[in-house]
Amino acid sequence: MNRTARHSLIGASALLLATTAVGCKKQQDADEQTQQVPVTTAIQLSPGFSAQVQSGTMRGTIEATIHGSDCLGLIEQTPTYLLNVTEPTAMTILVESATDTTLTIVGPEGPHCNDDFQELNPGIQRVFRAGEYQVFVGTFAPQPEPIGFTTTISPWDPPAAAPEAERLTGLAALNRTAEPRYGTLTVGPDATTASTTVESGGSEEASTLALVAGCVGSIAVSAPDAAIDYAGGGTLTITSTSGSDTTLVVVDPSGAIHCNDDSDGLNPGLTLPGAPAGTWHVWVGEYGGGTAPATLTVTHQ
Repeated sequence: MNRTARHSLIGASALLLATTAVGCKKQQDADEQTQQVPVTTAIQLSPGFSAQVQSGTMRGTIEATIHGSDCLGLIEQTPTYLLNVTEPTAMTILVESATDTTLTIVGPEGPHCNDDFQELNPGIQRVFRAGEYQVFVGTFAPQPEPIGFTTTISPWDPPAAAPEAERLTGLAALNRTAEPRYGTLTVGPDATTASTTVESGGSEEASTLALVAGCVGSIAVSAPDAAIDYAGGGTLTITSTSGSDTTLVVVDPSGAIHCNDDSDGLNPGLTLPGAPAGTWHVWVGEYGGGTAPATLTVTHQ
């Protein structure tokens, strides 16, 4: 083989090797990019499902508040799980980790959020309506490295209501003589705003208690969540804000019942001009059952 032919062969071989190397590098980059895309696990759920345990890692980069003002922590852009609930299903979703984690669930009912359901482990326990839910596991504080966690989704058996023969209905079903669980709020001309944190929900469904139209959500009838010592002389506004879907059942000093569900998005509220002075009793309910932290706020104008 002459020198010219040899040089041509060497040049062609070098070009082939370079082209192959570039192709491999592009394929490697593509593989690395594919591996970096989070994979969302889709879970099908319906009544009677078996408990499921999922493990994973995450490192949140965006604020969970993009889904609701009461949603805490840092989450990833992509949901950790997708839940496809085929019909109303009662369940508990619990995240366990050595790190302080949070839980945000976005679905047909709006956002449901929780931080410390069991110590530093977040969880949500309720009846989920049929539909698709996006589940985001987050960290309460920024983390330098991805953290590990385990999520357990298990059936929940809501507390049974009392037998019909033993159940009281109407105003008699609401025990206004018991000590309020979260204290008494005092408002009037000298103190125009007061608030407290409560846990919504209970074992009785308000819509079955023959109260007044619009009363819905599970409440704890054995004691009010809060009392209001109102001086009168203006408009009384009562609201509940939460990352969950809460409701309000309120009894005024005359024994009249006032209820609301979704005054502001999923947050209930009552505005009562000329509200009478005296002691008011408030129950914060949870639509669909379960419990959730909520902020009860009372204002006088």
